[in-house]
Amino acid sequence: MKLSDLNPEYLKKHGIEVPKTRSKYGAKRTEYGGREYASRLEANCAAQLDRLKAAGLVTEWEPQVRFDLGSGLKYTADFVVHYAKGQPRTIDSKGLETPDFKVRRKLFEERYGPLDVVKDYRDLPTEGRP
Repeated sequence: MKLSDLNPEYLKKHGIEVPKTRSKYGAKRTEYGGREYASRLEANCAAQLDRLKAAGLVTEWEPQVRFDLGSGLKYTADFVVHYAKGQPRTIDSKGLETPDFKVRRKLFEERYGPLDVVKDYRDLPTEGRP
């Protein structure tokens, strides 16, 4: 067995409890709907997307969607949201935009188009792009 095999999922599967570590920027991992999100903001966005879906404004949403940015770089968006009106949107919830995120956002937008960034779950778009 390699050291890299000792990830939290493996340890948990074998009955070893692993303490949760705190994010570098103070984000607190939060569970919603049976899924663990990287922050309270992200979990609140997921809950809001469920409310928008119940209201008929959102038809479907996907969490943690990976995109290839080229040159071996990857980007994982918090959500891809499909709306009843308009084109889908790629959404990221951020309390703080780090320099690394700004670079990845620029690369993402060059390849895939606009990336919506929300700092509050109440600011989630209710319609897709025209």
